Amino acid sequence: MKKLKVNNTILIFSGMIVGMIAGYFFKDIMINTKFIGDIFLRLIQMSVGILIMGSVIESIGSLKMCEFKRIGTKAFICFGITTTFATIMGVFLANILKPGIGINYTSDLTSDIVGSQDSIGTIITNFFPNNIVSSLSNGNTIQIIVFSLLFGIALSILCEKTKDDKLLKSIKNFNKILIIVIEIVMKAAPLGIFSLLGWVVGTYGFSVIIPLIKFLFTMALGTILLLSIYIFYIHIC
Repeated sequence: MKKLKVNNTILIFSGMIVGMIAGYFFKDIMINTKFIGDIFLRLIQMSVGILIMGSVIESIGSLKMCEFKRIGTKAFICFGITTTFATIMGVFLANILKPGIGINYTSDLTSDIVGSQDSIGTIITNFFPNNIVSSLSNGNTIQIIVFSLLFGIALSILCEKTKDDKLLKSIKNFNKILIIVIEIVMKAAPLGIFSLLGWVVGTYGFSVIIPLIKFLFTMALGTILLLSIYIFYIHIC
C-alpha cells in the first residue's frame, strides 16, 4: 500500500491553526509547552549562522582573484540599490498599512532601544567582529558575513597559489551537511509553530493574532517587492 505523503508546508499551516485553537481552549497546557517552540527556534538559529558563513566562504573561495573586481563592483552596486529601495519600501509600507497598530507589547528593553544612539563610526566598527564565535552565538549576521568574506578571499588566494582545492571541497561538503541538518530541523516546524502559536493565544488571546498577521503580510509584501527588484537588476545586468 502506497503511503500518503503530506507536504511539510501543509503541516506547518495545520500546526498554526490547531495551535491557535488549542491555545484558546487549553490555555494552561499550551503556556507550559512553550519550551518546545523555543527549542525549535534555537535549532534554527544554531544552523542559520553557520550556513551563512559556509555559503559565503564557498561562494567567494570559488572565485579567481581576477573575477573579484567585476563581481565585487556589481555586488556593491546591487547592495546599494536594494538597501535604498528596502528602506524606502519599509517606510512606505509601514505608513500605509501601519502593521504595528494593535500590538501592545511592552518590555524592559524598550527604554534601552530608544535611548541608544550610536555614532556612524560606532555602527561601522560594529560591522567587524572581535570574536567570530561570539558573532555566531549572538546571530550577528553582518559580522558573520564580514568574517566569511575575508576567509573566502584568503581561501581563494590559497587555492590559486597551491593549485589545491581540497579545503574548498571540504567546505562544500560541510555546507551540504548543514542543509541536511536544516531539513531535519524543519521536519519539526509544524510542532514548533503549534507550540509557539498555542502559547501566544493562550497568553495574549486571539486579539493579538490579527495585528501579527497584518505585520507578517506587510513583511511578505515588502520581501516580494524587493525580490522583484533583485530579479530586474539581475536581468538587466
